[in-house]
Formats: sequence, C-alpha cells, structure tokens
Amino acid sequence: MSKPLIAFSPRYQQTELSEIYYDNTSYFEYVERNGGIGCIVQVKDEKDALQIANTFDGLVITGGEDCNPALYHQENTNSSCISPEIETADILLYQAFQKVGKPIFGICRGMQIINVIEHGTLIQDIPTQRKDSMQHNQRELNLTINDLAHSVFVKENTTLSKFMKPHHMVNSFHHQAIDELATSFKAVAISEDDIVEAMEKENVICVQWHPERMNNDSSQQELMRYFLSKCKRD
Repeated sequence: MSKPLIAFSPRYQQTELSEIYYDNTSYFEYVERNGGIGCIVQVKDEKDALQIANTFDGLVITGGEDCNPALYHQENTNSSCISPEIETADILLYQAFQKVGKPIFGICRGMQIINVIEHGTLIQDIPTQRKDSMQHNQRELNLTINDLAHSVFVKENTTLSKFMKPHHMVNSFHHQAIDELATSFKAVAISEDDIVEAMEKENVICVQWHPERMNNDSSQQELMRYFLSKCKRD
C-alpha cells in the first residue's frame, strides 16, 4: 500500500544572495514518522493548484509570518513580515484542495489564513488588543522550542477529543489569533484566556499550536495518523 503524499504550503525567505522556498524539517518528520510523505509545493495560479490537489492526497498549510490584514478588510496596525508569495500559495492551495474534497490540516498561521479565506478575521496582536490575555509567544517567556506553554480546553465530541485530554498542555508561538471565527467552522479548543486554539469542519482540522514540535505527546502523533488515514491511498 502506498503512503499518503502530503503537499506542504511553502514558506519564503529572501537573502542578499537568493530567494528561498522552504518548510521546517519538523513538518517532514511529523508526517514521515506517522506514515506519510511530505513535499513542498509552490503555485501561482489556479490551474497549477488544481493539478497539485488532484495529484496529492492531502494538504498541510504550515506556520509562518503574519497574514495580510487587507485580506480581512482591516488596516495594518500590528502585522509584519507579510509575504505575497506565501499568501498566494496558501489561498490557491486551500481553495483547490477544498474543490476536490481532499483533507486539509492547518497549523498556526495555517489556521489563521484558513479562517481568513473562509471570511473570518484575526486579532492582529494579542498583547495590544487583548491586554488581559496571557503571553501566547513562548519565546517571550524564555521557554525553549520543546517546552509547553499553556493549557487548552478541548470540547467534547470533536475530532480532537478522540486524542487529547479535556484540559491539555500545548506549545504556543503566535501573537496573532482568531478574532471572528468563520461561520463554516466550529471552535473545538479554547485557551484559558478565551482564544480559539483549534477549529474544524468536514475534511479540515486546524490547530493554533505546533503539534509537529510535540514529539513526546502521543496525542499529537495520533492526530497526524488520523489525518493521514483520511488521506490514505488504496
């Protein structure tokens, strides 16, 4: 039986010498460890995106920098490092995989851009817009990349509740978050300070944390195995 072939949305970096499309090694390891094959794809038009969606078995929209607030009809007040290359690829890939009905997994920025594509909005900066909230970027707390930052409350009778405890510790590397949730989704995990930490609908699951960095948490491995089972080839 062939392993599911998973498309990764690319991330973009420009240096003095070159322009680079990339994704962190942890995403590849996360998929490979649980029985799939990950591959970066880059698109600039709908036709190519649809060809990729017909070729691959599932899509992971990965983490990255801030979403452009113009996409949800707001002025830019606290968004930075916006990349048109990333925005184009994320949007085209999501729409194409939705069109062909194949599974999609959004992680961190991936969840945020999916909410925006589906007509939701974002908090551009939690510390300035939600001053009573806790710190959601654990780098500011001097935690390492492998540490856990805070707990989330996982709702009953959801995909996540199959794998995660009702009160579950996760990592946290974001300063933006869901504000108005897209009406097509339901919130399935909430942080202690009432930030949406996960959302889902048929064929799409999104988490605000980084499960690919939670190597010692069996529930996060089960989550990827569940996603891959939905992508499984005959």
